[in-house]
Amino acid sequence: MSLVIAGCAVSPPDQHDSEQIKDSEANWRLLSRVGIRHGDTAETFSLTWQQQDDTSDIRLNGTLGVSVANIRVTPNIAFIDIPRRGSFQAENASQLLLEHTGVVMPLELLTFWVRGKPSPLLPWQNTVSGFEQSGWQIKIDKVVDDLPMKLVFLKGDTSIKMAVRSWQ
Repeated sequence: MSLVIAGCAVSPPDQHDSEQIKDSEANWRLLSRVGIRHGDTAETFSLTWQQQDDTSDIRLNGTLGVSVANIRVTPNIAFIDIPRRGSFQAENASQLLLEHTGVVMPLELLTFWVRGKPSPLLPWQNTVSGFEQSGWQIKIDKVVDDLPMKLVFLKGDTSIKMAVRSWQ
């Protein structure tokens, strides 16, 4: 009997395995196409997002791969570099992007949302197709290998559609 019980016991997870899981959630790279509609304006970008622990490096490229903005977000400050216009910094990355490019994207929250998860720092609620947080509706339209491949973010007259090309 003791052999049967011992055989059914679940061994604790290997610490190395849990570190790998933590690292994969904190360190990732995303390549995607993003369509943003805000009021009467509509824009399309290629987005490259490199997440390294709590630092985000985000590149937005427009038509024919022309750089629109390079953004670095750290826990305390955000930097944006805009070709032919210069570099700027502020505490809020989303506001910085809006002020210098006119692009509406909740960058601090997208860090979580692009992975199909709500920010753990703010209240949220489940919906049929995803969740709601900070007045945004997050719809996850397609998932492959537990990673979102098509997402839609809606708030008021703003719609952001993201089609992921690859995860690394």
